[in-house]
Amino acid sequence: MKCRMKILIVLSAIFLFSTTAYADMKFSDVPENSTFSESVMRMAALGIICGTDDGSYNPKSYVTREQFVKFALLAAGYLNTAENTTGASGFKDIVLSRWSNGYIKTALEKGIISVPADGKFRPEETITLKDACSIIVKLLNGNAKSGLYEEAQHLGIVNGISLKQNDKLPKWAAALMLDRMWIIKAQNNTFSNIENTFPIQKSLCTEAIVLGNCLTSRNIGVNQVLTDKGTFNLLAFGKTLELGNRYLFIFCGNTAVLASDKQETVLNISVDSAVETNITYRDGYLLKNIALPENIEYYYQGAKISYEDMKKLVERSTSVVLAYNEEKSGFKYGAIFAPVHTKAVFVKNSSDLVSQKAGPVNFSDNPAVLRNGMVTDYNHIQSGDIVYGVSDIWNNNRYVLDSNKKAGGKITAILPNKLCPQIIQIDNKDYDICSDIDFSQVNSFSSYFNINDNIIVSLGYDGRIVNIDSILQNVNIDYAFVLDSSNEMKRDDSGVLNTFHYAKLLLSNGATAVYKVNTDATVSKGRLVRYRYIDNQTLSLEQLSYSSTPTTYLTKGDWKLGSMDVSNDVRIFNITSDDINDLQVSLIDWNSMPDGEIPNGKILYTNVSGDFGEVNIILTRDILNELYKSAVIKDISLDRVNPDGTQSYSYTLLVAGSQYKYTGNIVGAIKGMVVLTKMTASDIKSIVSLESPIASGNRIQAVSSKKIKLNNTIYRLSDNVSVYYKDSSNNIYTLSLSELTANKVYGSVYLYSGYDSSINGKADIVLISEL
Repeated sequence: MKCRMKILIVLSAIFLFSTTAYADMKFSDVPENSTFSESVMRMAALGIICGTDDGSYNPKSYVTREQFVKFALLAAGYLNTAENTTGASGFKDIVLSRWSNGYIKTALEKGIISVPADGKFRPEETITLKDACSIIVKLLNGNAKSGLYEEAQHLGIVNGISLKQNDKLPKWAAALMLDRMWIIKAQNNTFSNIENTFPIQKSLCTEAIVLGNCLTSRNIGVNQVLTDKGTFNLLAFGKTLELGNRYLFIFCGNTAVLASDKQETVLNISVDSAVETNITYRDGYLLKNIALPENIEYYYQGAKISYEDMKKLVERSTSVVLAYNEEKSGFKYGAIFAPVHTKAVFVKNSSDLVSQKAGPVNFSDNPAVLRNGMVTDYNHIQSGDIVYGVSDIWNNNRYVLDSNKKAGGKITAILPNKLCPQIIQIDNKDYDICSDIDFSQVNSFSSYFNINDNIIVSLGYDGRIVNIDSILQNVNIDYAFVLDSSNEMKRDDSGVLNTFHYAKLLLSNGATAVYKVNTDATVSKGRLVRYRYIDNQTLSLEQLSYSSTPTTYLTKGDWKLGSMDVSNDVRIFNITSDDINDLQVSLIDWNSMPDGEIPNGKILYTNVSGDFGEVNIILTRDILNELYKSAVIKDISLDRVNPDGTQSYSYTLLVAGSQYKYTGNIVGAIKGMVVLTKMTASDIKSIVSLESPIASGNRIQAVSSKKIKLNNTIYRLSDNVSVYYKDSSNNIYTLSLSELTANKVYGSVYLYSGYDSSINGKADIVLISEL
């Protein structure tokens, strides 16, 4: 986290300061509704002025010259300077032992006052309005020489004070003038150390919990902070404000000028994984568990939220700040912060990621990549994807979020207009334009994009347009996968009933859209087709004949599929579901394909084109083995007893480091066992089998990001390998490969190879048990 909240001068707030905050600083003769009440209370609370022993302030009494010098120096933050100043003041009528000597000498040395011809200061004389203005203006502007009263008028120091320049200054007016000077200095950040110069008194303060800053929301400026009392503009002056913590703030009108040290002891939690409110989080190298308490208040984005709503917010890298109660036996409140995202980065070419950096997204420490709900690495990021760096609010628990969502269809509106587009309406659906988009694309709207053009756009994780991929004005023929079909009966203007056919297509550029087609597309659902524009409104679909390609060999570096050359712009459709009613199909790039032997049934169709007869279209089935995943059973609990007496269990499973819930009965299952799961896009569909290890031992002889050595045998590791550690209490934690120690003796080390064990023997799970 680069941007830290610093304590504060708040220039404008959404709530006004109330003098009720000064309840224990009241004077018996200062009416609350008086124009000077707030200033008197504030100056008294800050120790700048004082009342009498009987609780009165005597607002109509007059201020002496030495009193005002002291008050003004205190209000300007020179208490320590004045108290430590020694020696004669330089005035004939101020003896060394006089209480005001240090203040008067300090004022003289700083050029705030000067020695007149007779050498006298006249400390007990009443100060005039004009002389008081001179002192204040010089404290605000050390270079001030003349026109001091006029400058005081310009600064608002004497607003509402109906005195002549040579009139004596009453205490009520002195409080107003001193308070206004103090506020100006605070707003201009000219106190050298304001938090140590003035006391934080609770009577002055408003409590507020810091709930957001420029990192947690782009709607909050770098000089702002969000609290449970509102949003404030800030000027930093020294102290770090920690998100989720409660502070005491001192306000002057709409300006906060001081804050206390944080008022709470808190537990900071960076969510590693979660099942509802059962949180796994990392404490150093250890993973710990906590159930978020139900009987406390929770805050999110500046407002209170219900426990049920809070449960929906928790995900990987969510930050949770829990404030302990006084006894540390529980918690007072919780603050929830969504994962922090960098700006969106459109990946023009995945080969560019070799530099291990894409804008603000850094891959140098090999972070986990979350793509389509599954954990992978940056080698699987494809051209045309949108990537974000994601972390908690403390810049820890980092990963990369990869979005490959597309939208396509006809432009039906550009809002509010083509010159300043904020929304593109595609097939009557609104898509907001993300502020991270290349604005040269937006600027080209006025001349290149038109209503009724067919457009393809890339969407970020939040559904906003990050890139405009293409305008399809002259498309003639291409490939697409039919995801769904539908038919609709409509009457035309003459009342004749007609049937209209529609197909939901995944196009070869990654866009998904519903198109009108000239025939019923039901028979083409779940198939790769070629499409052609009959006109701007309607497509025709050509169903392709294909069958499984026998076992072949893929060489990525040479762009070879068996004996065939592969085009540099090859389009690869990959089916990751065998359910026709829940089709999961995506486009992957060549760099994501597995090197080596490709078994029978993985490649369903290829097309060659061009002068060199290169492969330009490939259809694969679960080529990356995403449909079947190895999982470790982390926990088992009884779910219910069925009417027939059989029992159903709830299993917590770890798949690629993420937690999933599965309900059923896995015969013979125990904690720490590895099973093969059949996955959907976001859940476990079924348990295929119990897995047996491909290797075991108790000492890792060597380990790297690609290989591991056990019993003098080297085993290759999958790109998506997961490492789990089971302690003596059967608790299971996720580790990284870098946390494994070569030549250390463990209780046991097991390697599992999952679905592809018969193909290449790569281990996708390393399971270690404590000695």
